[in-house]
Amino acid sequence: MRWRKIRRHAFNGSVLDVLATPKTLPASPLKSRPASREKVLPLLGVVLAWLAGAGCKRPESTASQPPDIVAEVGDVAITRSQLLVAWERRAKTHPTNVPPSAVLSELVDDAATYVRARNEGFLDRPEVQTALRQLVVSRYREACLATNATPIEPSESAVRVAYESQTNAMVRPPAFNVAIFLHEVPRRATPEKRREARERVEGWRAEILRASDPAAAFASLVAERSADKATRYRRGEVGWASMDEFQRRFPAEVATAVRALRPGDTSDVVETPQGLYLVRVLGQRPASVRAFEEAAPQIRHQLREQNRFAREASIRSAARMGIQIRTNATLLASLAASRPPQRAAIPAPSPMERTNP
Repeated sequence: MRWRKIRRHAFNGSVLDVLATPKTLPASPLKSRPASREKVLPLLGVVLAWLAGAGCKRPESTASQPPDIVAEVGDVAITRSQLLVAWERRAKTHPTNVPPSAVLSELVDDAATYVRARNEGFLDRPEVQTALRQLVVSRYREACLATNATPIEPSESAVRVAYESQTNAMVRPPAFNVAIFLHEVPRRATPEKRREARERVEGWRAEILRASDPAAAFASLVAERSADKATRYRRGEVGWASMDEFQRRFPAEVATAVRALRPGDTSDVVETPQGLYLVRVLGQRPASVRAFEEAAPQIRHQLREQNRFAREASIRSAARMGIQIRTNATLLASLAASRPPQRAAIPAPSPMERTNP
């Protein structure tokens, strides 16, 4: 007589009824010895009743697997909360609906990889131990920062006090709004070529000064002939900048010419290694003190970083308390006398060794 076993598996709160592969059972005593109707019928009724209950009744989770555990991978359990967090994270990055079974499959893959790596001794490698230690340190400090009662966000009064104590730092230096024109001259140009280039630029300057609208004439010259690509399509305007900023961006000769001009003036031809410049000052702003409303965001950020640094220093100091720390002074001194190790550069592959991705 051939029977089918019914195996019942609990998985994430749902029950799957799986029919096992048919298997030949040992000969039943019922074949060799006739049974009376009084003995067979009650037994058959019990079996049918059990089968009916197995097909209709939804059993509870097994005692060996707590109801909060969705899956077990070796000795690693995947809980319902872990699945919900991963499912929510996936829903934020994927607009289409992803079933929880697909998310669980990825969690199982990760858990299986972890178990495999641990069983093969991968977690015992020094570089892995270092990475794990750094991860624990980072997460622990983040948790301590989150539970620390000291506020990181500075109060409005603290921002005001810091502003009043930094009056000198709140002074804004004089600024200039400048437009430039550049006519490039090759560095190896002969004196004759340089003289010809200067005469051309002087002629263009004379046309600007004779124009009824010198500003428009200067902008037209820049748009047609300037070699400075950053300002050519902005009428030559550099924008508001302090003298220090001009000196970092342009040759010193240009900054010197700016100092000697007033708003509306056009400079003489300025010779530099890069070429010949014409400079026009569009506006000038004297030194001033930044208002509190303008400086407050920057001060607030500085105080916030100071508070965070102080709290982190407190956490590092507290971590050392009660822990014995010993230092090998001799080894440390020998290392201090040597240069720090440098990672060897990886040679670039030769053209014959390169392969297309």
